[in-house]
Amino acid sequence: MAANFLGGAYESLGDHDRALAENQDALKLLQAAGDRRASAQVLGDTAQVYSSTGRREEARDQYRRALEEFRAIGDRSSTAKMLYGIARVERDSGSLEEARRQMEAALAGFEEVRTLAGGGESRASYFALNQEAYHFYIDLLMRQGHDTLALEASERARARSLLDMLAESRAGLREGADPDLLSRERPTQQ
Repeated sequence: MAANFLGGAYESLGDHDRALAENQDALKLLQAAGDRRASAQVLGDTAQVYSSTGRREEARDQYRRALEEFRAIGDRSSTAKMLYGIARVERDSGSLEEARRQMEAALAGFEEVRTLAGGGESRASYFALNQEAYHFYIDLLMRQGHDTLALEASERARARSLLDMLAESRAGLREGADPDLLSRERPTQQ
């Protein structure tokens, strides 16, 4: 439905009031049509508008409403994105511990979806799309003075990306390998 794109267009133009009005109109239409997924997406978009204008309470409320809907319909990826949105609002409100709690739940959701994404290329692509969330988490840990945890999180993210790339190009790793090593590898994988 085109109605839910107008809010985003006005938001990108910096017309926040019009974006909110269009989102509210779209939400009414989508709810009347029974489209829970699109309704939840509009709630998330509305939360983003509120967040970008510093209206944190309204942003938090809209993210939570969207979160409930995405959980109800089983959309794990969007659930993780809404948790990430809540984490950003909590950070901006100065609630770093709550932001961290929400972000850890979001990252667990992103990881769950990533592992279900299929082959290595799909997993690597999904990870790349959500890289900003990992950077946010690392920054959050640094703000809390958890430098060691931030370094560990950074290294885990880098290792995950590398493992996904290696898994995708696995055939190339075996070329030129010692045949004795390859024969010993097979029983360990079974």
